[in-house]
Amino acid sequence: MLDAWVDQEIRGSVGRWDMYERVGVGPSQARELQSARARLERLEADFLAGDYEGEGQEESYKRLHKALSGKVALLAKQEEERANPALKATGKNYGEVWEAKDQEDRREFLRTYQVKVWAWGKGTEENDRGMVMDLGDIQTMAQELGLAKKAKMTRLVISHNVPEEYRWKALAFARSCFHGAS
Repeated sequence: MLDAWVDQEIRGSVGRWDMYERVGVGPSQARELQSARARLERLEADFLAGDYEGEGQEESYKRLHKALSGKVALLAKQEEERANPALKATGKNYGEVWEAKDQEDRREFLRTYQVKVWAWGKGTEENDRGMVMDLGDIQTMAQELGLAKKAKMTRLVISHNVPEEYRWKALAFARSCFHGAS
């Protein structure tokens, strides 16, 4: 029953939203960048000291300088992207990605995006269960992209058959987990 409810809520809430992923996250190039900058500085110091004054050496210096400058610029850009990963559209929406997954992959998807679900045996209507779901990082990315701007919400929490106080307790718990991880 819980799986069916989560499935329905994912499809009905964020299922139509374009899916994004963080790009630019990868291994650090800081050491290589530092090394390339040091080589470029030595090359420039050698040029200023007159070490490239022989015939044809100025062209050699220009080629080396262009190559090292390009490498430094590329590595610096990669490090900047790694420090501040951008969000990039995947070309799919959350519903399409969700639909293509089996039950275990859906659970992993929820864990990856830090989606939290709480369930109660008896909700407001005692003959039906109650549930609350916090959309975690999906909400965080939606805020960064302005997708949830109209709603002016801090966290997207979906509830079914629970008193409002349960919804707020779940939201408070999710916030404490979210802030505790930072």
